[in-house]
Amino acid sequence: MVAINITMTEELQALLTKRLHERGMSDPTEYIHQLIRDDCEHAVIEQLLIDGLNSGDAGPLDDQAWTDIREAARKRNQSRESA
Repeated sequence: MVAINITMTEELQALLTKRLHERGMSDPTEYIHQLIRDDCEHAVIEQLLIDGLNSGDAGPLDDQAWTDIREAARKRNQSRESA
C-alpha cells in the first residue's frame, strides 16, 4: 500500500469529521476509498449515458418491448444472485 498525506483547511476537516460520523465510518482513509470508488462508478454511468445518447434515434416502446426489457433485467439479476 501507498500512504498519502493530505493537507486541508479546518473547515474541510470539520466537514470530513461530520461525514465520517454520518456514514458510520471509522477513519478518513475509509471515506477517501469510498469517494474514489464512487467516482469510478459515476464515470462508468456517465459513459453509459453518453453511449446511449449516441446510439441513434430512439423509437417508441410498445408493451412487448417493455416485457423484453423486464425479462432481460430479471435474467441479469438472477445470474448475479447465483454468482
